[in-house]
Amino acid sequence: MPLPRPRLYVGLVTADPDRLCAFYGQVLGLPEAEPLAPPGVGRMRRFIHGDSTLKILEPFDPPAPLAPAPFTAATGIRYLTLTVDDLDAALSRCAEAGAPLRIAPVDVRPGVRAAIVEDPDGNAVELMQVD
Repeated sequence: MPLPRPRLYVGLVTADPDRLCAFYGQVLGLPEAEPLAPPGVGRMRRFIHGDSTLKILEPFDPPAPLAPAPFTAATGIRYLTLTVDDLDAALSRCAEAGAPLRIAPVDVRPGVRAAIVEDPDGNAVELMQVD
């Protein structure tokens, strides 16, 4: 099935949008788009990464926190990957912001390095540098 646009929209649900948005906007440097208010759902802020959009939703009904566990402990969407220009610099910014490093930098294949950190809500975020 051909898709009309080569885009991916990913949604994160949070009870603490300011903290989560600061991580993706200020720490990782994703530009913020105009916020939305889906009727009857909550408030949504959006961050752009290439042709993709990361949506951060604060629902009207407070969500339960994510249970602490490795991202490999359950099925489902368990992590997201963001490409970065400089993995070491991105990891330094994450460390300064207090984001836990879950998997140290590793060479995935020639010319590709990646590491995994956690955002303030405990979501696994793979940062990948492709040379």
